[in-house]
Amino acid sequence: MKRVGILLLFVMVMVSSCMQSNTIKHPISNVDKRYPNATLVIGSDELLGKVVVRDVRFRKVGNFTQAEVTVQNTTNKTYYLEYMFEWQDSQGFNVDEVKVWRPFTLTPYQVRKFTSTGPVPEASRITFTIRFPEKMF
Repeated sequence: MKRVGILLLFVMVMVSSCMQSNTIKHPISNVDKRYPNATLVIGSDELLGKVVVRDVRFRKVGNFTQAEVTVQNTTNKTYYLEYMFEWQDSQGFNVDEVKVWRPFTLTPYQVRKFTSTGPVPEASRITFTIRFPEKMF
């Protein structure tokens, strides 16, 4: 009888481990490349699933390209973050030398739009990144 109980316990453990190994979890990615001419990056893992970067739009302003990106807080927390636009030409080469992080606050459930204009007429692609500010000291 003891053997049957041990065998039954062994079978239950094997079946449950097989069921768990078949469960596939899809991690939320830090990088979103679904938009043409745009790469969206959430640079802090703690923001995944809490802050969404979406709705990339481009338009021409004279000879220059302007981009708009929407950032949404999906929680009831306030976040103190920073963002940066990086511009590339059509082949993916950076066209701006100056990289500037700009601070912003995102209150609970707030939706904000950010815009940037390419620094040269050849600028046509963006990488938009948000993150928690890095500590200076």
